[in-house]
Amino acid sequence: MNAIDWCTLFKLGTVPRWSAMVPYTGLANGFGTNDPVSQWSGWINAIDPKTRQFVWRVHRPTPMYAAISATAGHVLFTGDLNGEFLVLNADDGKELYSFNTGGPIAGGIITYERGGKQYVAVTSGNSGGSIPLKGSPTVVVFGE
Repeated sequence: MNAIDWCTLFKLGTVPRWSAMVPYTGLANGFGTNDPVSQWSGWINAIDPKTRQFVWRVHRPTPMYAAISATAGHVLFTGDLNGEFLVLNADDGKELYSFNTGGPIAGGIITYERGGKQYVAVTSGNSGGSIPLKGSPTVVVFGE
C-alpha cells in the first residue's frame, strides 16, 4: 500500500458562498493549503492482512500517489512523483529496477500479455490536482 506523507491545513471560518460549477469544500481555504514540497515524502508499505502488521516499509522522497500492481512472481510495480517507475521485490521491498519516465507517476500501472509476451505499461506526466508538478503526458511500455 502506498502512502502520502504531506500535510494540508484546512481552515474553518467564513465559508465562501456556493456557486454552480465552482468546487465547494465547505472550507474557508478551498481544498486546503499544502505544506511546502520540501516537507513531503511517501512510503511503500507491505502489510500482513492476517496480523495487520507491517512486513516491510520503504521510505520515498515524494508522496506515493501511484497504484501498486502485484504479480504472481513476487514483483511489485509502482512509481513516484519524481517520475521513477519502480520494480520491487514483494518479499522484502528491495528495488530491483527503476526507470525515469520524465514526469510524475500518479495513476495505475498495468501488466498484460499479448502474443505470448508479457508487458507492463505506466502513465506519467501532468498529474493535476494539488500536485505542483508537470510533465508531458506519456505512456511507457516495457516488454520482455
